[in-house]
Amino acid sequence: MVLDTMDALSAGAFEEWTAWLLERDGCKIIRRHDGPNDQGADVIAITACSRRVVLQCKHSTKLRNRVDPRYLHELNGTARPEHGADIVGIVTNRMLSDAAQRFAMKHQIHVIDRPALKGWATYGVSWLPSNGQTAVSLSTWPTYGVAAGRACDSFYPLIPEYCMGKAEHMSPLPNGSRERRRGPCPT
Repeated sequence: MVLDTMDALSAGAFEEWTAWLLERDGCKIIRRHDGPNDQGADVIAITACSRRVVLQCKHSTKLRNRVDPRYLHELNGTARPEHGADIVGIVTNRMLSDAAQRFAMKHQIHVIDRPALKGWATYGVSWLPSNGQTAVSLSTWPTYGVAAGRACDSFYPLIPEYCMGKAEHMSPLPNGSRERRRGPCPT
């Protein structure tokens, strides 16, 4: 999905679409969109490894406005104790304020902001952690993956536009699965 199309969605449709992306990544969806008294949990899912994912979705047509930390405060206060989350994240078509970004890192909240959302929606780059890894801002992960000198998908698979052509990466196959390849990323 291109960013312009994503930006045109309603808040409810953005939540439904986020749930669909999790389904595409192999999750079972428990809640597709918020309801009365959602306590900051718009989308709830279970990963293939039985880890509970709780996401707060923040969609806006005012792309210059940054996401305020108060939304992360609410999410952090309820996701684990009220919703039993193993993985907590905020999904937005915008960017987070600096204060919100710092809070997310401090409290292990995954940040799926505009650049990360583009990778997830357009290239199928899942942000879901594996092997108990903790939260990382996906806005900085391409540098992390390449500079660390390890396989691109050891933390997150690379978005093709960031691949330097020398590392391993996960390539999508027509049936929806992925295979490991070495060399230039497909464009």
